Amino acid sequence: MIKEFTTEELYGSHMRKRPEVLKLELTLDMDGLLNEDMEVLKQYGKVEKGITREILVPADITLHALNYAILRAFGWQNSHLHHFHLPKEVFQKLTGGKNRVDQYDYVEYDGLYTNWMKLCGLYFRFPCDDFEDLYWDDDYKEGQSIKTWFSKKYTGPYKYKGKWEHFHFANPAAQSVLKKNPMIRQQLSFAEWSKLKESGKDPDKMPAKMIPIEEATIQELSYGFEGGMDELLERIPLIELMIPEGIKEDRDINDKIAYLQKRQENEEKDLPVLPVTDELIYAYDYGDGWEVKIRLKECYYTIREDKSESFTEVQEGVRLNLKKDRYLSEQTAFDRNNLKVSKSLALKIATVNYKRRPVCLSLDGLSLMDDVGGIHGYVDLLRTIHGNDPEEKEDMREWAKWMGWTGRMNKPETLL
Repeated sequence: MIKEFTTEELYGSHMRKRPEVLKLELTLDMDGLLNEDMEVLKQYGKVEKGITREILVPADITLHALNYAILRAFGWQNSHLHHFHLPKEVFQKLTGGKNRVDQYDYVEYDGLYTNWMKLCGLYFRFPCDDFEDLYWDDDYKEGQSIKTWFSKKYTGPYKYKGKWEHFHFANPAAQSVLKKNPMIRQQLSFAEWSKLKESGKDPDKMPAKMIPIEEATIQELSYGFEGGMDELLERIPLIELMIPEGIKEDRDINDKIAYLQKRQENEEKDLPVLPVTDELIYAYDYGDGWEVKIRLKECYYTIREDKSESFTEVQEGVRLNLKKDRYLSEQTAFDRNNLKVSKSLALKIATVNYKRRPVCLSLDGLSLMDDVGGIHGYVDLLRTIHGNDPEEKEDMREWAKWMGWTGRMNKPETLL
């Protein structure tokens, strides 16, 4: 039965019950920065080690809701496209790929399209360009408080209304590609393309080789789509997808996922998926190229130790007919090893669980901004604002202010 392979199995030997709150470490990818760039960030961007955020989130927060929390945490305004994807090694393992990621973080996805097709609607989006569906909840109105708008998006209960996110809508689309295109043109790999160029031949003038689509790789099929074939479904709750840091990898995960996929074909509702990774990558604004690495650092559950007085539960068992402060102060929190955490942390964990809303524990670095040119452009902005040209400084400050950047350090408790 599928219940044997849910998160209950993963956490059963570590915790008394399923986690209620997760601690995430969000780290901005700053690979490629020079030492002098880091010095600018340290001197003017209030960066100590890196641009990071440590947050607590409800365990059932969806990737879609987490997107808004990340945007708010780093100072972006939801002005560009985004997606979540797995580390490339994990994607390769799930889809049967054999190629390894190189030193430049590049890999050709050589798993078969037929392998990916079985996971479409289960883990991965069908790469369509239905923007109305992607932005089903983009209801911001001019003049509205952006902070208030964001907070409504990442406060539970969580739902996702996009039709392309559901297995029985997305998976038939993936299967139709197989049926409509029995033969496709085989694309040259980067290695093959480079070899032809080095030998003086024009790869674009080479005769086309047609192959059955069942033999086509994910890389070869990806050329025909606008979106990426590694983009994750955003309806998935985080607790179903991520493994806590330090937990051993499940060697039988592919067999269990195959069983899950077969079961899903016969179920009308979307089934819970299985945790496959201890890291996610969040990509925002493909032009500026922002990327945030997400790691699941710890899991918590709460227990109210003093049960001498009973309390009346109302809507969904979350809101209690009781003074909130007293209720929260009576909660005791435990980590995944069943160790009691400090009283101050327990209060924050209980607050997240009670309000169904993330909180920030710590942050390193000022907020960022949209349309600045990625991390390199942001460093240039700081250089200019703190430079010696009065006119350039004033113009840059005015533009940054207009873009919503204040240059002031946020307090963790007020960030989200």
